[in-house]
Amino acid sequence: MSIADTLPLVQQVMPRYILFIIAAFGNLGHIILSQKQRRLNSCSVYLFVKSFFGLIITNWAIISLVHALDHTDFMSTSS
Repeated sequence: MSIADTLPLVQQVMPRYILFIIAAFGNLGHIILSQKQRRLNSCSVYLFVKSFFGLIITNWAIISLVHALDHTDFMSTSS
């Protein structure tokens, strides 16, 4: 097998694993930033709001993208 044969396989498989790892570490980071002991000064309130919306965006964007990689779109396959 040459590189030209394996490259499409790598392009299909790697986003599933890389995006899942990014989502897992992103959720962990957002949870750490939202702990009560991290919200002692006024700047931390901004970080808390950022971590809250970041948690929503991370779960909505990345996890739905990983789901779309494995499942077919019913709108394009229905007759």
